[in-house]
Amino acid sequence: NIAAVLVGGLIGLLLRNGLKERFQVILMQGLGIATFFIGVSGALRGLLKVSGGRLESVNGILLILSLVLGGLVGETLRIEDRLDTFGEYLKRRFQKVLTRKSAPSSNVREADAPSDVREADAPSDVREADAPSDVQELPSVGQQDRFVEAFVSATLVICVGAMSIVGSIEDALMGDPSLLFVKSALDCVLALVMASALGVGALFSILPLAIYQGALTLLALVLKPILTEAVIFNISFVGSALVCCIGINLIWPRKIRVGNLLPSLLTAPLLGWLFSLLNW
Repeated sequence: NIAAVLVGGLIGLLLRNGLKERFQVILMQGLGIATFFIGVSGALRGLLKVSGGRLESVNGILLILSLVLGGLVGETLRIEDRLDTFGEYLKRRFQKVLTRKSAPSSNVREADAPSDVREADAPSDVREADAPSDVQELPSVGQQDRFVEAFVSATLVICVGAMSIVGSIEDALMGDPSLLFVKSALDCVLALVMASALGVGALFSILPLAIYQGALTLLALVLKPILTEAVIFNISFVGSALVCCIGINLIWPRKIRVGNLLPSLLTAPLLGWLFSLLNW
């Protein structure tokens, strides 16, 4: 995933003008279709079984209740809204830090010089050419703002979302990285677009990406030995249904609030445990 972001970002820096919108749309739709069918294949493994040479439907009630109860919990907690709010908070924090650092230097440049120097008394060739080279090469506040905007925007798009969570869990618990492969292709395109539009700051999103997804995967690996096979199966089963929703959102943007369905990954094993007690 990190390599995909780097490759996409470097290509974006070379292109500068970015991909035309029609290419972006078809790429997103293609990735959305692939994601949808990856989710369908995983969900069908949990919904169907072969018995006596026939296909039988199983675990339908588990899927329905997991999504309904998980959705109610997620909507009550407003997980998706909180993720969006957290993203805006990060953006504001970065901008405030940048403003504090750049404000003193700008005040010195404007206020500390004598007024007769600030006016047009000095020859134009002296004003333009005699300034120290290190001052001329300092990045402007606008350039710094652009770097921060690229970094924060790329980080939020690449890291915040259900795909990172479900993909990391499936990779760790089931040894199935297919969703992360699709996410890598998606992030490659996103990094290309953002780097071409906003600059090199987009490439630095690999740092929070490595920390965030790496931590999720390591946490799932630590928990794996204490999780039963049934628990892992139920998490993967319902997770595959969420992957279908992610695919739908890639094809038709933002139709399903997948973030609010994330608690389903917790309600699924709990319901599975309850059903086993009741011999359902």
